Amino acid sequence: MDIRVVSKTLDVRLSQMPSLPPVAWPNIDFKPDIDTMYLRPSNLPANGSLFNMNYAQETPGVYQVSVAGPVGDGAGLIEQVASDVSAHFGAVRNLDNNIFIESIDVAPAIIDDVWYTVPVSINWRIID
Repeated sequence: MDIRVVSKTLDVRLSQMPSLPPVAWPNIDFKPDIDTMYLRPSNLPANGSLFNMNYAQETPGVYQVSVAGPVGDGAGLIEQVASDVSAHFGAVRNLDNNIFIESIDVAPAIIDDVWYTVPVSINWRIID
């Protein structure tokens, strides 16, 4: 399956999340407001492998949604939105185009001078 189809399907699923904060979509100009939370999705496909003798290919990957908010505003709202992203993707485990959501992990926050960022890793798999 073309990786563009996987990326588009996952992006569409994210765009359907209720109360979606601003999103920094890949390769689209985005200047985050220093006082506003935003999401940054990235699709990270891995190498596929031969699944069976019928030449079906199994390809895993991670759709990472980083939830970023200003440092100094507390973790509560950022962690709540990370939980909302997790629940949104967890509610439908078989997306269009036979993309299967296998697991979802919320990682510890990454803190720099400006942003408090909580990564949400949505582990997906396709079998072509």
